Amino acid sequence: MPTLMLLIACLAPIPPGAALTNHYLPAQRGNKWIYQQSNGADCTFSVTDSYCLFGATVATISTFDDRGATGHWQKFLSSAAGVSLIEDDSFFKRKYPAICWLKADAKLGETWKYDTWLHIGVSPIPCVGRIQYMGTETLRLPIGEVEAFHAKALRSPACIGGDRWYAKGIGMVQYSLGEGHMLKLKRFIPAEK
Repeated sequence: MPTLMLLIACLAPIPPGAALTNHYLPAQRGNKWIYQQSNGADCTFSVTDSYCLFGATVATISTFDDRGATGHWQKFLSSAAGVSLIEDDSFFKRKYPAICWLKADAKLGETWKYDTWLHIGVSPIPCVGRIQYMGTETLRLPIGEVEAFHAKALRSPACIGGDRWYAKGIGMVQYSLGEGHMLKLKRFIPAEK
């Protein structure tokens, strides 16, 4: 009976304001990140759903433009061990397996493989690539100076690319897709307790 109660409690939604500061992606429902885009416009990412799953957190993060219109959503698995993308409503309908964007115990220069499917129209395309840990860097961002874990996607044709920087307890603080597309964190607004 205690195991069943633990499982039920673990699958319950995480209340706003619950602290998981050892995670690189704080995934409490209501957390918001406001980013400055390369074109000067702001966009907001917000945790719209989250629940505990065997010591990790599954979080749905939705995007909103500066008028509040919903863009798309992505589902992440966050734990003290790292951050993985497990589902996306745009091109990547399902991840088998998930794409690990951050391994908290990675060594400088270490790479790890991802193998998924890119869905364009009705035809899935295999997408295989590698993520490389580039080190911890100090970034000067609109939010201030931040120490961040830098993960670089070494992509193959038609696959996921770009660089992501994560700060423990804050989440993604910078994202670069290349070709002038950049998001830089302006504000992190934790959910109200």
